[in-house]
Amino acid sequence: MLIVVPQEAVELIRRCKDDLLLGIITQGGVELTIADRVVTPGHVPWLRRTPRSDVTGGFSLMVRDGLVVGFFRTSELNPTRDGLLSEELALEIAKALPMAPGTVVYRH
Repeated sequence: MLIVVPQEAVELIRRCKDDLLLGIITQGGVELTIADRVVTPGHVPWLRRTPRSDVTGGFSLMVRDGLVVGFFRTSELNPTRDGLLSEELALEIAKALPMAPGTVVYRH
């Protein structure tokens, strides 16, 4: 499966200083938003606020100084029983992101 990470997503990461980003995978590629405690605390509240029918999965990113330092594969949006995005898909997405040296792809 070819995943498109748009330039806007990369630019959002580059602008972040110390943030948690939520990612969704759609038929058109990857979309990111900054997580917060009120409006967008998770994938499900994000999709409740802006409903989508083309979402096939989700993940989260820990970003520091414009670079991804942690990639979390877990989301309620993932169709697997354990809620994990496949490692292959996670690595495909990660290849297109600005990653810090030693970035960890977490299992949970």
